[in-house]
Amino acid sequence: MIQELRYISLIALIIFAYGSFNIYLSNTYEEPLYLLWTSFCYIAVIGLLLKKQWSKYLVHLLAFVTIAGWLYFTYYMYSNDWPYYEQSDIYRLFLIGFGLIVTSLLCSIYSHKYFNEQKP
Repeated sequence: MIQELRYISLIALIIFAYGSFNIYLSNTYEEPLYLLWTSFCYIAVIGLLLKKQWSKYLVHLLAFVTIAGWLYFTYYMYSNDWPYYEQSDIYRLFLIGFGLIVTSLLCSIYSHKYFNEQKP
């Protein structure tokens, strides 16, 4: 039980960090949509820490949109012949994106498993 709670806390910490990074992106690119994404992240964190069943759906949404966004970005960059990027930048962005995908999937899968094992 304590081990499971540690994992949920770790997932909450990862999502909190991701939401906080989106605040930075919002300030850097002056794009308010990042703040909307931050609010989804923080609501998911609150739900996870309070062990609310609905929070797993927000974690799924965050994972899905993160993965879809990264795939769209990759397709966009590929279709435009990777402008403005050196080969080393492409590898770095690919590794960051791959890390986002793996982390998103693991968070989604584990939160789903955790909340499905909980008794109502």
